[in-house]
Amino acid sequence: TLGVDAAILFADILLISEPLGFQLSFEESEGPVIHNPFRSPADLKRLDKVEADFDLSYVMKAIHLIRSSLKPHIPLIGFAGAPFTLASYLIEGHGSQDYRHTRSVLSDIKVWDGLMKHLVEATISYLNAQVAAGAQALQLFDSWVGILAPEEFQRLVLPYLKLLISRLTPGVPVIYFGTQTAPLYPWLKDMGATVI
Repeated sequence: TLGVDAAILFADILLISEPLGFQLSFEESEGPVIHNPFRSPADLKRLDKVEADFDLSYVMKAIHLIRSSLKPHIPLIGFAGAPFTLASYLIEGHGSQDYRHTRSVLSDIKVWDGLMKHLVEATISYLNAQVAAGAQALQLFDSWVGILAPEEFQRLVLPYLKLLISRLTPGVPVIYFGTQTAPLYPWLKDMGATVI
């Protein structure tokens, strides 16, 4: 045995994109690709509601299996993409160097708000289902948030992170993991996460 303090279920952050209504594939040279990316106000109408217990039942089954094979004192950490990084993938359709499409959607606050609220609701369903299945802590993965200036983060991302975290199962620790986030720290510490 490895003697670890905890185990984590790393499920790709884009698994949730399929029940949302996106066509996802994993390409050998490109990684994940969204074939029908979110690009316009009309795309808000095609977003489906996520019922994680049903739509992502295979993840919950994996959590049950992992939890049953872990020693009782080893906690299992659930996992999901944070709304900004998830939104950026859904908008760009794949990895990006300039985030041109994301910045275009960001410039329309009503569309951005609609997309983010939908992703927050889906992620709440997903993470709370993971807790019900046996996860004892949760991690939000925000690998692309470091492209934002502090003012952009405060205005366009932080309110949605606060909303998401406030509606997760009470008493379950939440880990927030972002990259290149040092300039955002004054606001990160107020989002409600247990660990940054």
